Amino acid sequence: MKSTKSYGLIIKELLEVTDTKFTVLAKAVGYDISYISKWCNNIKIPSTKNIETVNAKLSLFFSDEIIKQGKTGEIYKLFEISDPLDESNKDLLYEQIYSILENGYKNSKSDLCQKSEKNLEDNKVVVGNKNVIFCLTELIKNTIQNSTQCIDFISTLDICKIAHQLDLDIIEEFKSNDIRINAKVGFDMNEFESKTDYYIPRVYFLLNEFLNIDFDLYDNKEIDKLNIIAIRDKFAVLCSLDIDGMIEVATIVTDIDTVNGIYDHTNAKFKTENILVKSAEFLGMDKGGYRTEFYSNDEFQFLSTRGFEFLLPSDIITEIINEAHRQGFNEDMDLLIRKIQITWEEVFEKSKINFIILKSALMKYIEDGEIFYAEVSYNLSPEQRKIHAQNVIECMRNNNDIKFTILDDELLNYKANLFKLSVYVNNKKIFLKKNFKSMSHSSNPLYYTIINDKLVRYINDYLISLRDKDYCSEFDVNATEKIVEKYGTMYLRLLDAQNRKKVSNI
Repeated sequence: MKSTKSYGLIIKELLEVTDTKFTVLAKAVGYDISYISKWCNNIKIPSTKNIETVNAKLSLFFSDEIIKQGKTGEIYKLFEISDPLDESNKDLLYEQIYSILENGYKNSKSDLCQKSEKNLEDNKVVVGNKNVIFCLTELIKNTIQNSTQCIDFISTLDICKIAHQLDLDIIEEFKSNDIRINAKVGFDMNEFESKTDYYIPRVYFLLNEFLNIDFDLYDNKEIDKLNIIAIRDKFAVLCSLDIDGMIEVATIVTDIDTVNGIYDHTNAKFKTENILVKSAEFLGMDKGGYRTEFYSNDEFQFLSTRGFEFLLPSDIITEIINEAHRQGFNEDMDLLIRKIQITWEEVFEKSKINFIILKSALMKYIEDGEIFYAEVSYNLSPEQRKIHAQNVIECMRNNNDIKFTILDDELLNYKANLFKLSVYVNNKKIFLKKNFKSMSHSSNPLYYTIINDKLVRYINDYLISLRDKDYCSEFDVNATEKIVEKYGTMYLRLLDAQNRKKVSNI
């Protein structure tokens, strides 16, 4: 009567013979239906401590059903029981089923031990911070670049410490096959507050470098000891950290069942109430009233990293709407552009505003006139750029609280084109806008919203402090007008001559 059948197969066959549903059996043995499913599929078996109780309940339930349905004969054949049974002897049938389950449990326990040993052999252990960082970077990069399906990534590790350990000057952006990459990552507020001026640019540049990844950052106060990195269906990494939070040892797990078990268990600990920074869809920003509420303030800071879409005259706005039609946008975009125009006209007339513009972005705008208005890409002609400059000066004359800060990014020790996120700030809310031309997946969320009040305050203070940096220069209306008079006309004449040359060569 000794069988090589697994514990799960025995239960499954008993269910089939008695035509019993999972829900009925789950109620009979006092376990959730998910456990019954895992037993039947040999994913998991009852613990040694509970197996006698479970087998007793299973044997009692099935012996009752088999006698009630008159199916003892099928049991003889199914489990190759040699001695005929008295069909009315329930106690004997109970003992037979118990013995079959007990034997099956031993078979499955042995199989699971072998599987566990094989999984252990498949695990990889990496020692030393530099080795770990290199290995994890390559693992994540290769996983993303070779994946054809959306990726769900989680990390309980602090993004501040991650940004500290990565060399952003040499790391390359991960290329993806037009897939969404959703990332939930921990954020240690205490660590951040200890060195805000250091971590603000580090985390900002990390988000810039991995523009195609949609990050949601969570306060990791409840998960900071887990030290887990995982991508569902791909791998999980268990990390050992030193006293400074640096990864010294990483165990990489690749068995899919184990990986997904780790992922699901960890993912459940990322709670909505702990979110600090959230990726946001474009339309969600407007339908939820976020944009309207943002511009109800009276003090703003804007960091522009691509063109300068502010303070445009109404005639150019009309041309942008026409261009939106040519690009396939519908009337909703018309309405959005008009709403932004009206809002900005009202706000910029009386608010205190500091526009921070990258020198490289300003030079590029003067050369090609490219801006992004909402989701619409538009190139101003040389004449439109001249009108735009005149309108900027006119707006500054009407509002003395409008200032410009030019940030000379060439003086910073960062690689070119690292700035891809523009920043929109008031004293209560902050959102970041991606340069969608730098994104490989067009349907990715375009924005990040900063939800935490402390982060809003720290980022505000950091942007204000930029005015005093050696690489920044502040301009009021008089200084701006002098710059435009000195260089603007020359640039536009050169561009006009360049455009005429292009036309003559066609």
